[in-house]
Amino acid sequence: MTDTFVRLKASLADRYAIQEELGAGGMATVYLARDLKHDREVAVKVLRPELAAVVGAERFLHEIQIAAKLNHPHILTLIDSGEADGFLYYVMPYVQGESLRDKLHREKQLSVEEALAITQGVASAMAYAHAHLRRLGVVAVMRDCVLHLDEYSNFFKVAQRFDYVVMETAIASRVNDHYVAKEVAKHSSVILVGPYATAVAPRMIKRPEVYAVLRGEYEKSLAACLESGKGGVYEFDEWRDVDDAPFPTRDKSIYAYKMARHSNALNMWGSRGCPFHCTFCYSQRFQCTHKYRGHGPERIRQEIMDVLVRFPKLTYIYFDDDTFNIGNKRVCEIAKVMKGIGLPWGAMCRADTTGLDTFRAMKDGGCVEVKIGIESGSQRVLDEVVKKGLDLDVVKKVVPALRKMGLQVHGTFMRGFKGETPEEARMTRRLITELQCSSYQLSDLRKQ
Repeated sequence: MTDTFVRLKASLADRYAIQEELGAGGMATVYLARDLKHDREVAVKVLRPELAAVVGAERFLHEIQIAAKLNHPHILTLIDSGEADGFLYYVMPYVQGESLRDKLHREKQLSVEEALAITQGVASAMAYAHAHLRRLGVVAVMRDCVLHLDEYSNFFKVAQRFDYVVMETAIASRVNDHYVAKEVAKHSSVILVGPYATAVAPRMIKRPEVYAVLRGEYEKSLAACLESGKGGVYEFDEWRDVDDAPFPTRDKSIYAYKMARHSNALNMWGSRGCPFHCTFCYSQRFQCTHKYRGHGPERIRQEIMDVLVRFPKLTYIYFDDDTFNIGNKRVCEIAKVMKGIGLPWGAMCRADTTGLDTFRAMKDGGCVEVKIGIESGSQRVLDEVVKKGLDLDVVKKVVPALRKMGLQVHGTFMRGFKGETPEEARMTRRLITELQCSSYQLSDLRKQ
């Protein structure tokens, strides 16, 4: 027996006789126990102590509050909850029998009738839980169709089970998105989100298949749309304090997302918003205030530890911000957090928003690579066309200094800007050669 099991058994001995471990997840462990007062078997779910120390108990307490309010034949009711010797727990009825996973391992395939009987019960229970969570502003279902390699027919079958289907849109896929939205709208209310939907919301909402368009960041406006039951265009509703936003949904499919040099990587945001106004960037349409809103270092630590406890195979972290390195003091504090976590990491940065000492602090904190947006070798293009506000003389000093520190530098460049001359395009090529980045990308702007 583990020390945790012995402590738990002793702490609950006056109420429950803990017998054995039934199973464990990322957040909690479930034990079989005997309710001494009522002489019955029960299941006791206990928050893992190491997780409580890292991310706090608030999310588990929230789960208890939700469970206490649910009443449905396919959802186990809450019998008891409490705290004992530092253990947070709640108690549910113990239901004997095998799990659906065990049944599938044993039988390999269910009959159509049996599968329907099971899924109808689960769907009914999920619908009840989802209705309650929706009232709390929680999105209950997320599907990455690219990851699932969804065929149209499969996706349409999945989508028609839901009252609302929220679709991210992009200008490159707008023809396909239009087709998908028309098909989905035959069974569900279509809500469109993303940069393209934000940019053309007044025109898009006129399409008969579109129920609502949510502009900009859409967590709060989506909750408002679902709660009100009203369609239309929902205007920008950004988080003022991004630390108030919940951790994004992540499940075991996180292992399926790969980066070029890192097979098991966590992509995350350390901030939202960008104070710059580069003309090519999607954020010009997607943001309302352009205010940079950075997560606090402690919030970043909590989010990373929450992920690593559940997905310990992750070996690399990448901050995919618009611009990660804004604010010397804050970035240095984040670097200290990352040093404590102990995994290599990288970030999307600018060359001119923090000093070299801050980059050194990042390196000391485990940062191994940075991506630097440079775009053009022509100062005129940067100033008059891109409006990036970046001094190329700074770039020419910073990039070699970062390479000398031992940081890998990936430079990003573009060509084909409106009004760019052939000579200015050659200047970009010459700058790429001069900087000697560890790697680089040269993107051709799409001709409209």
